Amino acid sequence: MSCLSNYEISSIPASLKQLPSSVRNKLIPYFEHEKIYFMSDEIILNTLSRKNVEIPIDYTVCFDTNFASYIGTIVRGGDLKENNDSVISILDSLIYHDINFDHLFYLAENIKQVRKTILDKEGDSLSSHGFWKTLKKYFRWNLVALELFREINCKHYKKTSVPKSNLSFRHAFKQSIENTYRFYASKQGREFCGHIIENQRVILLLLIKIISIQFKSGKKERVKLTELLEFMHNKIGAYFDREAMIATIYYIDRNMVPFLSSVSVGCRQTRLLKKLDNLAWDIVSVRFIEQIMAYGGEGQFFVPYFLTLDSKLAEIYGLYRVKAVIFDDESGVIIPIPVICSADFLENHNLMKIADYFVSVQ
Repeated sequence: MSCLSNYEISSIPASLKQLPSSVRNKLIPYFEHEKIYFMSDEIILNTLSRKNVEIPIDYTVCFDTNFASYIGTIVRGGDLKENNDSVISILDSLIYHDINFDHLFYLAENIKQVRKTILDKEGDSLSSHGFWKTLKKYFRWNLVALELFREINCKHYKKTSVPKSNLSFRHAFKQSIENTYRFYASKQGREFCGHIIENQRVILLLLIKIISIQFKSGKKERVKLTELLEFMHNKIGAYFDREAMIATIYYIDRNMVPFLSSVSVGCRQTRLLKKLDNLAWDIVSVRFIEQIMAYGGEGQFFVPYFLTLDSKLAEIYGLYRVKAVIFDDESGVIIPIPVICSADFLENHNLMKIADYFVSVQ
């Protein structure tokens, strides 16, 4: 999937185009722009054999934890307080225009809540109901509310402005138990979540190192980046492009990375670690969505949009905008290609020789 500036066809569906600008501004697109070109082996073969080429595309709005909680509050008849008007307006537009949405991103963000159960060997013996009981009460209610909300009858809503779910509460409750168990606690789910947990710990380690390098040295960004790349190479054994790019921008001008610049000398250690841990979950959640893209959603291609009022999450996307992805839908391997070429960016700041050494070293 690639964004082409000279491509005349906009791939965005009419339903998304019809959303009010006030709502669309709250949606963070994964890709740089909407003129996306889709290509695969199957599409090429069908084109060469002059068959009709159909490209099923799944455009999905992904809820973050905050927005999922708002939906849970609304379904239970609670008060959103100061966010009431803006949230109601956004949700009204999504339902009215029949926008496809899911809460996989919400489930991924909340792996941290269930990681102890997932990693505990005794969790293997838990049934779906047994696992459900290990979840916090408000989390369970949010999951049920999201199932009800996901099945709201859009035609009925357009006619009456009254939200009515196609699911009964009993059915939504049962479906929540089954889907949650499948995502977190099934054999495949535990393996997948374990992989995300492992990635999150590595990204947390990277964030701690990035901050440590920033405050222990008053030297230029070239020296700081060298130390970070040495750490990636010698201690982690892998190069993380997204995190390296964010760190480089941070070392050049910390004010360009607000979610890291808020960390200052003298912060309480417990609060600092918690803040960095949450940021690591935000970053790994992005990688989770990329993994979903590799396997596809309901269509052959999965194009995500993120609905969030979290400024930190929006910043993470803004610092590493993507113009293309290459993926293998069998192995799940995916390579995101940023709008700003990492090599060009480093070369423009006289950092390319450092990067060349670490990228090319055997």
